[in-house]
Amino acid sequence: MRHQYICSKCQGMVDPGELVGSVCIECLEAEQREQERSSRMVQIMNSPAEQMVLNFISDTGGKKCYT
Repeated sequence: MRHQYICSKCQGMVDPGELVGSVCIECLEAEQREQERSSRMVQIMNSPAEQMVLNFISDTGGKKCYT
């Protein structure tokens, strides 16, 4: 009888050496990339640099959108 190892996030079948906890390596890497992106976004939003101003004339009736 062969044991089946399944990732708890993507439900994919993996080899025993590819699980960390109950999560596969691909899901762990994707989660780490998302955390890095979120961290960078927080740094950008909190930076003292001037914000970009975009004009959305058709979508917002001429209002400015600060990003």
